[in-house]
Amino acid sequence: LDRNYNATAAVYQKVVTLEDKLAEKPATGKSRKN
Repeated sequence: LDRNYNATAAVYQKVVTLEDKLAEKPATGKSRKN
């Protein structure tokens, strides 16, 4: 269970990083950024 949580957290972190990179572009993913 703990290992599964760590894997989920790692994937979530990757998604956040990807969205941050997309947010750097103008008008891309801005509406989702909170």
